[in-house]
Amino acid sequence: MPRKNRPHILIVDDKPDEARARKTEIGDRARVEIAHPQDLTDKSQINKADLILVDYRLEDWQERDSTRALCLKPTNGLALASILRAHADDKENSSPTAIAILTAHLKELSGGLPPEPRAHAIARAHNLEWAFSKANSQRETLLAQQVLSLASAVRKLPLSWPIDNPKKSEEQVQELLLVPKNAVWFARAWEEIQDCYPPLHELSEWSHGLAILRWLLHRILPYPCFLWDSFQLAARLRVTHDSLEQVMIKDSKLSRLFKDVRYQGILSDFLGTRWWRAGVESILWQVTEGESFDPQETFAVIKNYAPKLKALNLTQPVICLDSDYQPVNKFVDISEAVRVQPDGWPPYADQAWTTIEMARQERRLKALVLRQDLSKL
Repeated sequence: MPRKNRPHILIVDDKPDEARARKTEIGDRARVEIAHPQDLTDKSQINKADLILVDYRLEDWQERDSTRALCLKPTNGLALASILRAHADDKENSSPTAIAILTAHLKELSGGLPPEPRAHAIARAHNLEWAFSKANSQRETLLAQQVLSLASAVRKLPLSWPIDNPKKSEEQVQELLLVPKNAVWFARAWEEIQDCYPPLHELSEWSHGLAILRWLLHRILPYPCFLWDSFQLAARLRVTHDSLEQVMIKDSKLSRLFKDVRYQGILSDFLGTRWWRAGVESILWQVTEGESFDPQETFAVIKNYAPKLKALNLTQPVICLDSDYQPVNKFVDISEAVRVQPDGWPPYADQAWTTIEMARQERRLKALVLRQDLSKL
């Protein structure tokens, strides 16, 4: 059974005073401990933490700097995180511990990848759950929310997995994701989840279910698959992204229509609101009385729920990525776009696109265009 009390967060920073602002922002929603690296002398500090947040730049560390033994001199937070990971994965630790890096210098970790939008790729490459960017004062609240979301997700993981019982393992994953078992679209949603290769066969006592969290953080939430963000929902409804966001942030008739298909499982508040694709399609089928694949009929019905929605005057709208692999706020018609294959884009995710104009102007994007679409450039 998952543990129900507040999550425990350990912040490892060579400047503890700077970390206290984070502790203040999180408040009493979690137990937050702050420690200088040289003060981590008790393994229980690691074992009891749900999340260890490690500062990347470790410049004020006298004990490290005074030793001559190179193996005792982790040069940065990544090196220290590897040591902490080894201790956290020790079989004596009966509970899971996630580890994330915190830095104002994500670009140094990106290996040439666009830094901020690829935080999940950076984390995956460095055996971390996530790579957080140090926020300015305006974004400190968002950072605190993400940190709390990750720690809370770890807290919800079961302490043991029925690895010899595949059916029970599937049920535990369904419980973590809160797939609505009573919904008419449950079977379709579970099929779509299975198409994304959840790590059901990688679960074990020692992994503590962190494989599920990594799968969500690195391979699901950043990509369009069985969970849709506001861009995918807007494109499906054939409405502008801005007009949909304005409607959905309110307690509107449209937001209530999709309330029951909003993703509520672990990490549901980590990267913004998501909706079950199978649930959205089921609702559209119902409200259009089976005409949900008719764009005009779909928009006409949805307009009744939100009169301020603005229609897309496009035959087939697609979401396009910019050179940072971020979705462009304005949709374009498929005739004005080309298919791209960014590094690490999962085969089960919806096709990635960029505009012909951006592909011509951005060398990085042009290199990603599928060979079959090069003639459009």
